[in-house]
Amino acid sequence: DLYLRTEQYAKAKGVYDQVLSIRPLDWALIGKARAHKMLGEIDEAKAILEPMAAKNSPHMQVYDILAEIANDMGDNQARQSIMEHAVSVSPKSVKRQKELALVAEENNHFEIAESAYKSVMKNAEYSMHDGPDIYLDYANSVNKVVSKVGAENGDRFNESQRVINNIKKKFRDPVVSMRVDMVNSAANRLYGNEEEADKLLLKVESDYALLESQMGMSIGPESRLEFASLLALNNQQDRAQEVLEALAKDYPEDAQLGKKIDKVSTEPLSQDGKAVAIKLNKDGKALLESKDFKAAVALFERAMDLYPNNIGLKLNFVLAQVQSMQTDGRNPEVIKQCKAVLESIGELSQEHAMFKLFATLRQSL
Repeated sequence: DLYLRTEQYAKAKGVYDQVLSIRPLDWALIGKARAHKMLGEIDEAKAILEPMAAKNSPHMQVYDILAEIANDMGDNQARQSIMEHAVSVSPKSVKRQKELALVAEENNHFEIAESAYKSVMKNAEYSMHDGPDIYLDYANSVNKVVSKVGAENGDRFNESQRVINNIKKKFRDPVVSMRVDMVNSAANRLYGNEEEADKLLLKVESDYALLESQMGMSIGPESRLEFASLLALNNQQDRAQEVLEALAKDYPEDAQLGKKIDKVSTEPLSQDGKAVAIKLNKDGKALLESKDFKAAVALFERAMDLYPNNIGLKLNFVLAQVQSMQTDGRNPEVIKQCKAVLESIGELSQEHAMFKLFATLRQSL
């Protein structure tokens, strides 16, 4: 353990090998896998850990290291699968349920995230993990599910309202109160309760301006991100963008926050997000030039999962579909889908860099 802490990974592996030559103890196997990982010997680490995970090892480090490997390799689907396995073995682990929720949200698996946040809320109450965020995360996750699947019934709304009402009673804090009003306004908007949604939005805007002037950055990144998300939901994307740009500038090193910002923004604002978007656009345009329209459509569709509000990716997706139809013939379902994508952009000013493409695509449909 001391060798691992002091980054002497080869020496650590040597000690573990000495132990394992006597007896195959789990702690030594896990330690050796960690040493392999830190030395960049990923296949060797996985060769130790994957059989342990397959046997539902009770040692949670097994899943943590495998999830770290998947994250380092940029394989979010594998990371989510590993965390789902981990919480099936240890369902009361708040830390791992929260990690599952975060990665599921990144993968747009909102119902899995909702379930994980619900477990966090249940298991963290009356513990050291208790705090307003665990309840707000759950309420926000409910809104994300509703925005995807629609307001099919009032069960989710009623449960969310119960949680929201409890937050204000339990945590008497002006920032928490404002965040509750944000999530409540969004919930009412999604369920068609326009009057209540508008009333709460006006209150949020007033409270946000006051608290921001009093507290500055200490209002918290979560509050600012939630405010931007609420503005975007209410078709105030320009204002939302101003909030997001300031937030990205204030927290340039926070990769997790950067991913969340990029989800709401019309263009990636984090350094990682910018790099990924540039590569996606480049690869997609290469596919269009080679007339591999189906592959281009699939690529831009995946890209929109990562950046659902990105205007450039949306326009390139529609462009790929239009060019595909020029070869395969017009398809009513595809046309309907493309119109919905363009409508989600709203209106672009003539000064916007992509206005010409936007207008051309809208006319072609």
